[in-house]
Amino acid sequence: MTALSGCKKPVTERTPAEQKKEADEDALRVKLTTIPTKEQLTKKPAIKGKAVYFEESAGRWGKENAFIGDSTGYSAISGRLTYGLKEAGTVILKTSCKNERSGNYGAVPAYVESCVLLVIDPAIPAVVYKERVDGKLENIATLRKSTTRVDASVSAPQIYQFIGSLAQN
Repeated sequence: MTALSGCKKPVTERTPAEQKKEADEDALRVKLTTIPTKEQLTKKPAIKGKAVYFEESAGRWGKENAFIGDSTGYSAISGRLTYGLKEAGTVILKTSCKNERSGNYGAVPAYVESCVLLVIDPAIPAVVYKERVDGKLENIATLRKSTTRVDASVSAPQIYQFIGSLAQN
């Protein structure tokens, strides 16, 4: 541990082994989130082993299984997911999200988030399933006088439902 002068808390330096482990995990994360050009689409996708889930936001991939901890419906799928990138037999990506105008909600413009969920078999590697999922306006609670638009995002429970619908091998 190295303490820098003027600092109140000591700053820890990562060992070469820790740096290598972090670099290896970053490289694997990049590999898993690279969408394969090859497609071998199936009508009934399945999770091989355990899955890892990533969301794309502003052109970048978030942390794996970022939605974990959301209480609504997570317990039903927790056994299907892994935190260990090396154990991932299936990759699920939420990508290509766009907000599309969907009429009005009350007196204000309504927009619905539309995304594509990809199921990828990294062993091939290939996209084996695609599904479009749209946010639901009924999830919106109340309108205030200051509300100028309503956005319905794809919710974590919708993702849980999708993952839960996949067979598991």
